[in-house]
Amino acid sequence: MTIVATILGYIGMAFLVLSFQCKREIILFWFQMLSGLFFVLHYGLLGDYTGMAMDGVCFVRALMMASRKK
Repeated sequence: MTIVATILGYIGMAFLVLSFQCKREIILFWFQMLSGLFFVLHYGLLGDYTGMAMDGVCFVRALMMASRKK
């Protein structure tokens, strides 16, 4: 299970790094939302519920920002 969590963490980090390369705000927020989702899954599989809650808040924030920019 730790290997799956590590892979999800790497995917989340890749989306986070890619989000800062975007020129359009809507794409930036979508990448950050995907990053937050993968980090929520990552921390959930590791059993770290504090990290999961913190990235859950980031996921919801990015979701709200993406929905406002339409």
